[in-house]
Amino acid sequence: MKTPKVYVIIVNYNGWADTIECLESILQSSYANYQVLVIDNCSTDNSLERIAAWAKGDLDVYTLPGNALRGFSCPPVPKPVPWVMMSRAEAESGHEGTWLHSSKKIVLVQAGDNLGFAGGTNIGMRFALSLPDLGYIWILNNDTAIGRDALADLVQSATNDPYDRPAGSVIYEYRQPSLLQIYGGLKIRKHFVLRPTFAGMNERFHFISGASIFLSRRCLEELGLIDEQYFLNSEDLAYTYFYQERFLKFNPGTDPFRVAGKIWHKGAASQERNAFLHAYYFTRNTLYASRMISLTSLALTLVYAFIRAGGRLLTGRTEKARGIFFGIRDYVMGRSGKYREQPLSA
Repeated sequence: MKTPKVYVIIVNYNGWADTIECLESILQSSYANYQVLVIDNCSTDNSLERIAAWAKGDLDVYTLPGNALRGFSCPPVPKPVPWVMMSRAEAESGHEGTWLHSSKKIVLVQAGDNLGFAGGTNIGMRFALSLPDLGYIWILNNDTAIGRDALADLVQSATNDPYDRPAGSVIYEYRQPSLLQIYGGLKIRKHFVLRPTFAGMNERFHFISGASIFLSRRCLEELGLIDEQYFLNSEDLAYTYFYQERFLKFNPGTDPFRVAGKIWHKGAASQERNAFLHAYYFTRNTLYASRMISLTSLALTLVYAFIRAGGRLLTGRTEKARGIFFGIRDYVMGRSGKYREQPLSA
């Protein structure tokens, strides 16, 4: 099997414990030719310092003894792990700056601000694109644990693919390891309310889940960077849905995406900690995405947002309702990117 270099891109925001568990599982991978880029979105919990302490061997990963996935990260790999820390400017400085650190197994990047999933991932993409040895990138959520052969399976699937298609993974529920969460991606109906639903095993889907996106250098150059107007949520839809449409136009009857490798996902942990922001980004960004898909989808998604808000109010979930109303308002006002607190009447 060929062993091209893979750059694994992980965005962290106040999730160092999840990130360390994810890193341990990657380091125990059967595929050796990779480098992990951890982009920290200006965490307030000393994430970078803690991840650096782990890489040096001063902090251990902790997985509960009864956890069925404990073997993915325990016993931990020997430390120290070769690592380096750099600023966003250094990471994006191009070939000369990044090549100096290409032998480090882990690169920790200080984003300098909370850039969201899209902005943080783009830093990693620019880093990888600046290097001549880039074969593939793997965008991976920090709250995942990967199977020992997940990366090897993705690489083998990619190198054997005559179409050079993007790939997703078989994603299982972390807390119920035998339960399928997503088979590669999500499905939507083009002229209906935009309500993405998870694909079941071997189902065709319309866009790849952002929890795991595997791209060749050529694919990355074709798709470009992720649209940062989304900040968080729906960026995976905007990034790969229209690739799917273009691909099917020229290759009817062929699946536009591959699926390979098994991972286990905890699921939107950082978003669920803030009910308002979770509802806000989901609402605003599904409206932006639905507008790109069809005007019918936009109109129905907007009506459905008001219905959801009313339902949240009736059941006492006022923060969720407030997030939905603010998401509608900011979509109408043309606001995007990171949420900036403003009065409802602004």
